[in-house]
Parts: sequence; structure tokens; C-alpha cells
Amino acid sequence: MSDEKIKELEDRIKKLEDKLAEAKKEESDKKEYDPKPKEDKDWIEKAVEHPGKLKEEAKKEDAINKEGNIELGKMEEVAEKKIEEGDKKEGEKLKKEINLAKNLKKMRKKKGNKKEKKSSDWW
Repeated sequence: MSDEKIKELEDRIKKLEDKLAEAKKEESDKKEYDPKPKEDKDWIEKAVEHPGKLKEEAKKEDAINKEGNIELGKMEEVAEKKIEEGDKKEGEKLKKEINLAKNLKKMRKKKGNKKEKKSSDWW
């Protein structure tokens, strides 16, 4: 290449880098820090894209115990196995579903510890 073309390409690169830096600065200016984020009351519904998918996968992998509950330990092994076999995307997604199931299970246990009110308690 000639020196002129090299100089021209270097100038183009510099202009593009400047535009990129300016765009990043504008983007960071748009985002304002909100110290108290809004609570999303429907976060569970949004988190569970395909209800029953984890249980379906657990049935395929024979990770359902006698009570019909998912054995999360076995499912974690399945997720690791998928990642090792090269299906990283599915393995990571399965791991996230397992973690969500664990969190929901903890929430259910906490809710169960509270004294349940009978319908006669309301009147």
C-alpha cells in the first residue's frame, strides 16, 4: 500500500474511534443512577419463560424423586455434563433455571413457616 492510503485509513480509524467514544459518553450520560429501583411485582412470571420445562428435563434425565419433586443436585450434574459436551448455551440456561428453582423453593419454605390464617380468622 502507498503511504497516502495508509494515512487515509489511519484518519478514518481515528474518526471512527472518536465517534465511538462520543456515543459511549452519550449513552453513559443517559443512564441515571436510581438508588431505589422500582419493585417489579411480577418478576417471577417474567423469570419463568417456559413453565414446566425444568421438570420435563428432569423426567428425561430421571431426576425426579418418589414424591415427584425435582432432585436439583442431579440436575446440576446434568447441566455440567451439557457444558462439558459442548452445549454450553443449554447448560448455562439449565443452571439458571435450577438456581431459580432453588430460590423459589426457599421462598415457599419461608412462606410455609408463617402461621396460615383460616378463613374463619378473617371475619
